[in-house]
Amino acid sequence: MNIRLPAIAAALCFAASTPVWSAVNGWTGIGPTGGTVNKIVYNPSTPSIVYAIAAGGFYRSQDGGVSWQLTLSGFYNSPQDLAVDPSNPSRVYVVEPNYPYLYVSTDGGATLTAVTTLPAAVSTAWQIAVGQNGSIVYLTSGMQVFRSTDRTSTWQQRTSVGTYSAARVLHLSIDPTDSNTLYASATTSATDSGIFVSHDGAMTWQLLTSGAEATSFSSGFAINAANSSQIWSAQYDGVWFSGNKGASWTNVFATGVTAIAIDPSNSNVLYAGTPYGHVFRTADAGVTWIDVTGNNSAGQFTCIAVNPSESAQVLTGGLGGLSGTSTSGTQWSTQTTGLDSTTILGLSADPVADRIYMNVSSGGVYFSSAGGVTTTAVNNAGSGGLLSLSGQSILNVTSMLAQPGLLSASLSNGLALSADGGNTWSQVQLAASGAPGQVFAFASSAANPQTILAALSTTLVRSVDAGATWVQ
Repeated sequence: MNIRLPAIAAALCFAASTPVWSAVNGWTGIGPTGGTVNKIVYNPSTPSIVYAIAAGGFYRSQDGGVSWQLTLSGFYNSPQDLAVDPSNPSRVYVVEPNYPYLYVSTDGGATLTAVTTLPAAVSTAWQIAVGQNGSIVYLTSGMQVFRSTDRTSTWQQRTSVGTYSAARVLHLSIDPTDSNTLYASATTSATDSGIFVSHDGAMTWQLLTSGAEATSFSSGFAINAANSSQIWSAQYDGVWFSGNKGASWTNVFATGVTAIAIDPSNSNVLYAGTPYGHVFRTADAGVTWIDVTGNNSAGQFTCIAVNPSESAQVLTGGLGGLSGTSTSGTQWSTQTTGLDSTTILGLSADPVADRIYMNVSSGGVYFSSAGGVTTTAVNNAGSGGLLSLSGQSILNVTSMLAQPGLLSASLSNGLALSADGGNTWSQVQLAASGAPGQVFAFASSAANPQTILAALSTTLVRSVDAGATWVQ
């Protein structure tokens, strides 16, 4: 199964703002806070400052990731990569796929400006890597790599990673002790992916691993700064380890993961996040792993960061938001104050209850009551909640319908129905309709709410008893 993060074709994104009424033709963000987080990076010299890129833009925290301030929004697509200059932590880079592609901050993330020196050959951008002295910077465009040796003032086009014309470098990591050594995760064909390495500053590339993308795709790397020969790769078929700069690999964890991070102060400690909302920790460099998910609510993991000065402090980001721990994972807290980056997939109103419900990408269902300027979660977890129905800590609610006395929400394993505004839920399977899969659109008549139409990926189904049974 390909579990790469889904592209959201259409969504309503609420920007951060103070929760008060706006003027006519103005908008006010009312939440819910959280949303898809693509990457988190601690400032290495001042770890109380943390940076994050999310669907809503570039955010900065000045209290170790507890609360967030939006620095720059308005990206055409979500920013995809983020890096801090190791030699000058006040210098921060942000990459977005569309023009102008690259932004830089010279004041610790307080402001960002576009880099205007990129070559015309850059047609998109996805990944960035900064060498240990800060002068050398790499930027990827498709499978092409560009390199600067003067902190982005000038650029040289290097050698393409691989030969597959439709490919893109999806993850790029640099050796923390050798700015000429790079590791790249990229597709190698329509169905395969692999890991590449360059030891000469992206002039030549060697394919280290290759296999079916559904199992072997790497979502990122963790490199031991104290011994850069040691590398861990987060892959769809587990965590893989190399002790010789990628020349050979050993599977050290058989559960598929989508995020990995190493403790900068203790290379034996690593964290790995799965696409189903679980996070694991190893204290012996991957020999044994323990589940430390607990009450982590980040959802499908996209990134993990460990405080370089306080090993017990870890931040995790996913499709459901951001969670942090100060106890190495024994207890987590949702840390999304100011992080208004939620992707709203749909809105549906119940006029009798005076509620507008919204289904959130990988975050369940919320509602706004009586025209209020706040949002409240229904019972997405706990006894009778959506989370217990889905059987996993990631809620892909693709569609929802609010009616007087009935709330319907589509999950990956069936249809959830609530007769009390989302406090308790029951589950209905659509298998009897002969059309498996999730619902992507609901419709019903106000004059006859017992009749509901539901659009699946290839079939339209109908219920005449308020969702209890369905036919094609």
